[in-house]
Amino acid sequence: MGRITRVTPHLTEEEVKERMRNDPNPLYRERWSIIYTAQVHPREAKDIAKDMGVSVSKVHTLIPRYNKMGVAAVETPGKGGRHHECMTVEEEKQLLEAFLERAKKGELVTIKQMKQAYEQKVGHKINEVTIYRLLRGIGGER
Repeated sequence: MGRITRVTPHLTEEEVKERMRNDPNPLYRERWSIIYTAQVHPREAKDIAKDMGVSVSKVHTLIPRYNKMGVAAVETPGKGGRHHECMTVEEEKQLLEAFLERAKKGELVTIKQMKQAYEQKVGHKINEVTIYRLLRGIGGER
């Protein structure tokens, strides 16, 4: 038998259950579920992971962080996001709007033109892929 994974009771079982059920952030709900499971039925991390449908490393990462930091360990942002943005989303929309208006009028608009305008605005070179990502973002995928 391996090492039993236990949580420090920073919150009562009922408080954890309440957060697990009602937190508006799905990432936090999943984390609270893992904590709740470890709190009410401590066992090996691999068994908690299997029951929760998450990786063992997620359990091994979350539980010690929660034991050390409490609620703050659960309510931290995930890895995604715009960590290296050159412009705000609103600025990007404004930049692309002129090109979209031209395209609606039937004018030919190229990625190269958009890239040049973007580079002029931010003051440095960018990869062409950035423009494709911006265009994909207009379709609501952001």
